[in-house]
Amino acid sequence: KEDGYSTTLIADEAVNIIKSKNADKPLFLYVAFNAPHTPIQAENNDIELFADIADEYERKYAANIFSLDREIGKIIKGIQDAGIIDETIILFFSDNGPVFDIDPIAKVIAPDLMSARGSSGDLKGSKLSAHEGGIRVPAVIYWKGVLEGSKSEQFFFAQDILPTLLSASSINYDNNKFT
Repeated sequence: KEDGYSTTLIADEAVNIIKSKNADKPLFLYVAFNAPHTPIQAENNDIELFADIADEYERKYAANIFSLDREIGKIIKGIQDAGIIDETIILFFSDNGPVFDIDPIAKVIAPDLMSARGSSGDLKGSKLSAHEGGIRVPAVIYWKGVLEGSKSEQFFFAQDILPTLLSASSINYDNNKFT
């Protein structure tokens, strides 16, 4: 057990892993933040930064996202400080859309969902829905000198991550293992 805010603790551990990486071996690091996820929480000093937002839940959500962004930046700085940014592929994505149009049964089972925030823009549906708003989320892929400064409207399928990263890294693998 370790005291602290989970988003910060997760990022700190990721940075520690990067710092202690064996220089002779590649590193695959999967960092699964739980932010933003219900219950939406944030540290008081981050919440205070958004005092101009009147709605309490929206203020906490903004602070939660702010913290997530800061901690991802800390991990990227750790990669840069380790001198491995040129050989690192950074992939960021979400597992589902935001929560806002919840089935009445889900409201009873998980009342915390009602404090969730987020937007799927013009897309119909949200988390727990097969509509685009529930499954179509942004993804960012950065690979210095290879994938940077561009935008694609191409679909990204999370189940293809491992074979795609292996191919991009020129690592041979048995494609039959992924079918």
